[in-house]
Amino acid sequence: MTPICSESGQLLCNHTANNVPYVIRTGLDSMLTLTLDADWSAAKADAFNAFRERFPNGLPSRAEFDSAVAEYNLVDLHWNWLNKAHLTATNDYQWFYLMAEDKVQGVCIIFHPKPSREDGEKIFYIDYIAAAYWNRNRPGYKRRFSNIGHILISYAVDHAMRVLRYRPGFSLHALPAAESYYSRLGMTPYDCDADKEGLRYFEASESCAKAVLERAHA
Repeated sequence: MTPICSESGQLLCNHTANNVPYVIRTGLDSMLTLTLDADWSAAKADAFNAFRERFPNGLPSRAEFDSAVAEYNLVDLHWNWLNKAHLTATNDYQWFYLMAEDKVQGVCIIFHPKPSREDGEKIFYIDYIAAAYWNRNRPGYKRRFSNIGHILISYAVDHAMRVLRYRPGFSLHALPAAESYYSRLGMTPYDCDADKEGLRYFEASESCAKAVLERAHA
């Protein structure tokens, strides 16, 4: 399947202070995913090596280890994007790739429909969302591009309203390190779900989803 070029805009490069054009491509694409996996793996290795150099003897407790992993933005170290492509190759899922400089800068996979816990209406569920490792802050390194995740979420909201004809709204299970971010977006936190590795469920109400969309286009 050839992905559709769905949206374009500009990203500010934090390293050069230059604006860089981006596009969002809609639709699962095996070659893009393979390229993503190769490019991100190299950058992930750089981040992991920096982590290992700082803590050559490990950390004394699991809590300190988890905190350090989050500080280096390596909480999704085990994710396998090629496997995710295989498992989500159905009409229930949609992929969005944010492209700039001929590289995948971020990716979002949504599942739909998902009943809202607020009113039972159809919304979408963010199954996975991630920025490339070079777009993540860590000690001694400033990310190249900011707001990749927000741009992707905003576009997913727009896609769900425009293409799927759902009301504004979305949900997800947040990694612990990301809970504060989703709270700042205004999403409603619910209990942790045992069948989702104990992750907390968050849902964006209609007003919250609209605010996310408006902020991206401000």
